[in-house]
Amino acid sequence: MNCYLCKKFLTDVNGYQVGTVWSCEKCLDIVKQLADENRIKN
Repeated sequence: MNCYLCKKFLTDVNGYQVGTVWSCEKCLDIVKQLADENRIKN
C-alpha cells in the first residue's frame, strides 16, 4: 500500500482549529481518483 504525507487539521472538542499535523495516508490516491472522475466527465 502506498503511503503519502498529508496535512491534517487538528481540532478540539468544540471544533476549533488548534493546529496541523503531518500524517501518512493514502490521500494522493483519493486526489487521483477524483481527477480520473473529472476526466471521465469531460
